[in-house]
Amino acid sequence: DVVVPVTAIVADLNATTTSLSADDPFSVIVGIRNPNNPDIFFGQQGVSAAAAPLTLTLTSSDPAVGLLSTQTQAPAASLTLDLEAGQSRTPTSVANGGAAFDPVGGGQTTVNATAPGFDAVFPREVTVNQPAITIQDFRGFQNNVGAGLEQEYRLTLGGADHGGVTVTITSGNAGTALLAPNATTAGAGTLDVFFADGQTIQTFIVQGVAPGTVTLTASQALFTDGTADIDVVVPVTAIVADLNATT
Repeated sequence: DVVVPVTAIVADLNATTTSLSADDPFSVIVGIRNPNNPDIFFGQQGVSAAAAPLTLTLTSSDPAVGLLSTQTQAPAASLTLDLEAGQSRTPTSVANGGAAFDPVGGGQTTVNATAPGFDAVFPREVTVNQPAITIQDFRGFQNNVGAGLEQEYRLTLGGADHGGVTVTITSGNAGTALLAPNATTAGAGTLDVFFADGQTIQTFIVQGVAPGTVTLTASQALFTDGTADIDVVVPVTAIVADLNATT
């Protein structure tokens, strides 16, 4: 029997990855379904000389989650590969002419391969997870800052292999709290903090402006946003204990 051939994304494309992971090489195979169970891939068969070259179109359904690339094709939502006569599988490495999945952001995307006259019945679902950003009051003031005063905070990335990124911190209300890179700089409503590749921890300053509660948000495309609620409180003065009670 002459049957409709199929394409399949093979299992060397990982089903789960992270936005910081390296590109994931994978290959596409062509063949036929199991005649007794059409939901099962029966086996590979090579492209006939009469039909060669066979052009495969590879796609990622959500380019905000993942892109596809080859050695000669830049990351994109769609690309093409050719199979020559006798070939039933695209190369398994980019260096040898194959394709790779480039994780971009959190979410799920479907990687598929189509070809004229073929059924594309075996796509691959890929889930890309994003590590988190955390904002921490590591000095122990329980996220309380005095109005007119300032306090150092810690910004931590949940992964180190990010290639160098800039995290933007935003104050939900600049009339309540401002952000500064150090203790001697007047703050603003937003602050950009750069992390060199491999670096995961930086510090910044929260400056209280007026009593109230404000949310700080730290954002970068490779990471899940980090937030912290800061209470700006009425400051106090205190006579320190080195003033003797009697003379």
